[in-house]
Amino acid sequence: MIAYSKKILLLFFGSILLLSCGSDVDPGKIEGAPRTSEAIYKQDLKFLKTKDSLFGDEIRDTTQILFGDLH
Repeated sequence: MIAYSKKILLLFFGSILLLSCGSDVDPGKIEGAPRTSEAIYKQDLKFLKTKDSLFGDEIRDTTQILFGDLH
């Protein structure tokens, strides 16, 4: 009797899991022209310059203790 109730529970939760999958949001539409390689290069260069200005040349400086750095 216990094995039967386990099968029923497994079937119930399995069906709930399968029914909960999916989305009610339609996939988006691609709008506008694709970016050129020059635009991508400029965006990447801007990111790298910002990263360098934030971290500086000494990225391996380990004197600053950050949250979660427990070891």
